[in-house]
Amino acid sequence: MQIESYLRDFLLQTWVRVLVAASLREKEKPGQVQRYLRIVPDLVWSVQPKINPEDRKRLVSVIPAVLATLREGVMLIDWPQAKMQEFFSKLMNSHALAVKALELAHGNPGAAFEPSTLSIKLDGIRFDAEPQVADGAAPLHVSDDVVRHVIAEKHAPVNHLTLPPEAAAITAGPDDAQVDGIIARWKRGDWFNLRVGDVTERVRLRWISPRKTLYLFTPADGRQAHSLSPETLRGYLRSGRMQPVESVPLFDRAVHAVMQDLQGAAVGAQ
Repeated sequence: MQIESYLRDFLLQTWVRVLVAASLREKEKPGQVQRYLRIVPDLVWSVQPKINPEDRKRLVSVIPAVLATLREGVMLIDWPQAKMQEFFSKLMNSHALAVKALELAHGNPGAAFEPSTLSIKLDGIRFDAEPQVADGAAPLHVSDDVVRHVIAEKHAPVNHLTLPPEAAAITAGPDDAQVDGIIARWKRGDWFNLRVGDVTERVRLRWISPRKTLYLFTPADGRQAHSLSPETLRGYLRSGRMQPVESVPLFDRAVHAVMQDLQGAAVGAQ
């Protein structure tokens, strides 16, 4: 079996350190070393191309235990957080490529997408009608049509949301000033549950325009972002379509995102 250099280095260096640390605690936690050894074949198998549906289904069931055991092991040696994030990011990419092996083999890989590409596109969005202003300036209204035009012009993977009629009809609850006070306390990086149609997504506040005419949220799985105007945002809050949530640990978000992708691939392969 072929494995990428980052994974080989991880197994021969980092995971060896984990095994040594676990062996020193064998009396306290018997069986831990064997459990860490048994995870290696599953880890190596998980990054191999998955051509048939059975392998994809098995991957969905195998990967949670693999990721959880890896995380437990590297925490045993106090592996730096930055290295941990880099490794799991590469591993998730390897899993994604393994699932797409069938499409790649048939020469139909689809459009490549990287979260970094989305970040670049979002940071590149600028509104001609929205000059840079000092903090505290009055909000500026930009129509939904203008926003959609700019998004299309920049080819940004952003879905500009408008308020559904049933949500717009809701007038009960806090007034605009109170809702605006809630929104004003938000900061980039905060997490929310956002209901889009019949689906609730875990999203992160990615960007706020200088005059607060647009708020951009990116899903935990790194796919299409959503933009909302202040008016739409108020309606989403009043109707319960947007709800702040407590910060979710990076590893848990990553596992959730990977599992969603893999489950979707397994279902699609049936």
